[in-house]
Amino acid sequence: MVDRLGAYAASAESSADGAETVDISATDHTFTTIPRGIWVGGAGNLVLIMLRTGTTHTFSAVPAGTLLPFRATKVVRTGTTATLLVGVS
Repeated sequence: MVDRLGAYAASAESSADGAETVDISATDHTFTTIPRGIWVGGAGNLVLIMLRTGTTHTFSAVPAGTLLPFRATKVVRTGTTATLLVGVS
């Protein structure tokens, strides 16, 4: 398979080429790779710890099928009601 973009360095504007399923069934989810965004498959609230500031923010009533362009270190279980979350990197 040919990757025509493989010779170029990734940037903030590059398309994602990795994904990490978020599992908050038992505890907070700490990303193994900092995502470029977070896919919300099922509507609800999303509580994140942001990468640059380390602060916790709640994003309320996020619609299903939304790709949020957030760089976060963690999805916090308490308060997150959105489902089918995937970090894309």
